[in-house]
Amino acid sequence: MAGKDKNDLLVWGSAILASVVAIAGLARVYFGSGIDQRLGTTTLTYFAVAGALLMLRWIKSLSFGDTKFELRDLEERTAQASGKPIL
Repeated sequence: MAGKDKNDLLVWGSAILASVVAIAGLARVYFGSGIDQRLGTTTLTYFAVAGALLMLRWIKSLSFGDTKFELRDLEERTAQASGKPIL
């Protein structure tokens, strides 16, 4: 049951954060002073982050240059060590 609660928190938390970031991006589009601010790289980054937050549940690994994070692998190892099934 604790695993299900954790997944629910991840789903709802990432959806709420994605909504906040998308609203901030929309605010830049509607209330920006010039076209370069309205549709600039910062605004597009807001929408990319919002999309990434929505996809967070299905991401298995992240890599930035030489640094790589294995998210599902760590979850599986923790479950195996504790003897609990993976949800």
